[in-house]
Amino acid sequence: MGNSVVVLHQGFDYQARWFWIEGLRLFRSEPVLERVAIEAPAPRGFDDVVSYPVRPRDRDVWGQPVGIDGFQAKFHADQSRLIRAADLANPLFIGAQTSLLERLRAATAASNSDGRHGRFTLVTPWHVDRNDLLGRILSPAGELRMSVLFDGRGLRSESGKLRKFWREHLGLGDDDVLQDLLRHFRILERDVEQTNREIERELLPLAQEEQLAVIPFNPLAGGLLTGKYRHGEMPDNGRFSVEVGKFGEIYQDRYWHKRQFETVEKLGDIAKLRGEPLAKLSIAWVLANPVITSAILGASRLDQLTDTLAAVDLQLDGELKKHLDELTVEYRRGDAIR
Repeated sequence: MGNSVVVLHQGFDYQARWFWIEGLRLFRSEPVLERVAIEAPAPRGFDDVVSYPVRPRDRDVWGQPVGIDGFQAKFHADQSRLIRAADLANPLFIGAQTSLLERLRAATAASNSDGRHGRFTLVTPWHVDRNDLLGRILSPAGELRMSVLFDGRGLRSESGKLRKFWREHLGLGDDDVLQDLLRHFRILERDVEQTNREIERELLPLAQEEQLAVIPFNPLAGGLLTGKYRHGEMPDNGRFSVEVGKFGEIYQDRYWHKRQFETVEKLGDIAKLRGEPLAKLSIAWVLANPVITSAILGASRLDQLTDTLAAVDLQLDGELKKHLDELTVEYRRGDAIR
């Protein structure tokens, strides 16, 4: 009995931690969330913590504006268990009468009928089995890699068998419907001590007040912000190419989307008007944040450092900084400091 009470308490604590992670967004200087609820009445199945944006300003990796963020914070005392693709169709996995996929379908239908694009997330201390297909299609951001799952291979392939299994479990007619549904889903592997792996923007004011240096990495989004890539032209080499194997797939899933390329094109136009290389302008924007003292850069050739290092001496005027902020705000979950 005592152990059961302890586990129950730990589960509530795990859920509460995630509530406060989302709740901190309410304290941003610019309104980001309308409200955050714990044990919300809806959407059923992803109602442990629910965030309601002031307006659909956050966009998911598919470029859709998120109108509601629903989380199922599933705590397990035994944190050694691994999650596999079959678990998502098994009600016992979440200790319920319906599976996680069935709950995803219901939550998505409810948010669509309410006129909100929903993003629904399983937050769990369990980790996905990297030897299972689920582990190979899960991106670092938690979304499923559609390019791997819906790879055009037949039903005899591993991906084809999984698509068929999930379709039949949900009673769906074709892969297009399944793919549309799965675009609403994420899995975040979070130990009890962990929080959001994105930059903790709510801590930036504290860093400034306490004079703590913040040094971000990957400020050029894997090279996308150099402007040298085109959406319809997959490169033969570099971080986005097949030559770097799974690493390239990760970068593609994170950045290689039409919406991102549209934004890069607009940023490139601004850079041309200013007579500056896009990479230089991008690094200068990062350094314009008063909390940022430096940025971690990477280069495969010495000449690539010419523009990025020159960004140290590029001062952005207020109007340009504001324009760049507004153009890229959808890629940040609200800013504590701009």
